[in-house]
Amino acid sequence: MTRVLENEGRDTVETVTAAIRSDHLRPIRDFMERAPQLHALGIPVQLRVVLDANAVFQDLIWLTKSRRNPAARTRLQELIDNGTVLAFAPNFLDDEVREHAERLAPGSEVGLDTYLSAWEAYKNRIIFVPTQEEDEDAVDPDDVAYIEAYHAVGAHAIYSNDIDVREMGAKTIDKEVVLSLFLYSRSASHCYSISFAGTIATVVTWQMLLAVVRGLIGLIAFLRAMPPWLKAMAIGSCLIALSRPEVRAWVLERGRAAVDSSAPVVKAGLEIASELGVEALRKAEESRNAVASINRDVGRRVPLRVYLRVVCLVDSKPRTVDELSTMVIAKGYETNNKTFAQYVRRVLHSVDGFVEVEGKWTVEA
Repeated sequence: MTRVLENEGRDTVETVTAAIRSDHLRPIRDFMERAPQLHALGIPVQLRVVLDANAVFQDLIWLTKSRRNPAARTRLQELIDNGTVLAFAPNFLDDEVREHAERLAPGSEVGLDTYLSAWEAYKNRIIFVPTQEEDEDAVDPDDVAYIEAYHAVGAHAIYSNDIDVREMGAKTIDKEVVLSLFLYSRSASHCYSISFAGTIATVVTWQMLLAVVRGLIGLIAFLRAMPPWLKAMAIGSCLIALSRPEVRAWVLERGRAAVDSSAPVVKAGLEIASELGVEALRKAEESRNAVASINRDVGRRVPLRVYLRVVCLVDSKPRTVDELSTMVIAKGYETNNKTFAQYVRRVLHSVDGFVEVEGKWTVEA
């Protein structure tokens, strides 16, 4: 039986690791963001990125011309789907994509309708930010809307190779950074998922032991609650039964069988948890190495009103002040304010663009 359980344990580890996809990172992150007691464990990395039109054009050309598997996604799409990247863009992007669609639709192989259909599916992943009209005096008037969106959501970067964007003071990332984020998200997904699985395996094992202990405690409580005369009768009957050699032998045999049968189960459960823990540590190291290659602008101070705007734009559902307080901290806002929720409430009341709906807050439509 022990050998069978050990084989099942190895199969369990392989099954868990094989079934993990990077998309699993999103529900894990969402759960951790809403549980303040888990913040100390380290919430998975998430970058706010404004998408430049050229980055979107490249993805659309691959999706409509080069993709062989209809279910395949670009790296950027996968990063958005698993939540490692929060993708923003100015409303102007939709007009820009449509304006250049006929020129960029890949010739006779793919028609304009197919290209625009791909864009309709693609843009559902993007959070659009209202911006003002372009500045005609700028080096590239179209870039102004992207810079405005960059500041509006406190973005870590704009995904662009445009030199003019960098010269206008925005931090940019390129394909190499997206690749690093892609590798990070796959490793981090394994790390967090396996850690949760290992915890579950350990909990299940100990729950089995606790069930036995609770059973004994329940039996003792039942015996204590018995009337004295019934208790004396039960004890007398047990003593009479145990005075017979065959009864004693039967009780000892059953006790040994119970211990022998439970030991392999407990051992296998702890081994599964241990193996999953080792795999989680390996994946954690991989994810750290991947994200270490990303040159993040950690020194940039983003105001609380911007974090609140981002949370409301991403969630879209009205939230209480306490919920928003927890969520902005999970998104990276740092504070030692003991009355932080009160401060959040003051900001929501004093900054334009937020609206209160039955005691909960969101951004104006």
